[in-house]
Amino acid sequence: MHPDTHVLVRTFNHVQLDSSTIGQAGDAPMLDMVWEHLKAQHLPIIQVGYIESCEPDNYSVYDVTKDAYTPLLRIARVEPKAPVDWRVIHFNDGRHLFVTADVLFELIHRGRLAQPNPVMASSLCFDEAVRRDAHLWWTQEMWPACWVRRDLAYGENYTTVLGFSIPKIKPKYFFELLTESGHFTANGIDVCCNIAKEAK
Repeated sequence: MHPDTHVLVRTFNHVQLDSSTIGQAGDAPMLDMVWEHLKAQHLPIIQVGYIESCEPDNYSVYDVTKDAYTPLLRIARVEPKAPVDWRVIHFNDGRHLFVTADVLFELIHRGRLAQPNPVMASSLCFDEAVRRDAHLWWTQEMWPACWVRRDLAYGENYTTVLGFSIPKIKPKYFFELLTESGHFTANGIDVCCNIAKEAK
């Protein structure tokens, strides 16, 4: 995930972390800010080549598939030697995600339960849908999903979508999360983080 991706985080005693708590006015903090906050808590940081990771006990992130918080088992900051293949995925309700091309999503369909069919971001099609947070004020319909509008290679144009900005600069690193449920919600969109996605 891009360092600027917003996630809802809380501690074991149900204290909600927001970006004002960890250094900047706002609501849900960005992954970059969460990482710096965890490092400041003197958690053990494991360094293996181009990966730095920690196992943040007693932290959880919101998972829209459960409509609840799920324990955050691990967060890793990855700085690969090769350039990162960034993609921006736009959805029909105006949201977007800025992700690496190998991020996995679980597709859902009207009238059926979520299908355990993770696909590469670069394979998402216009007629496919991904679960979203239906509690947000800009929700336009009751069905808790949004349709993929388009999947684009990263461009240089600066675009703002519902308060989330697509950065001009491609970062040289990204974050991988591993949760107990195998999902987490990023910018209000469900993202898979199965064991197979765990950094090695």
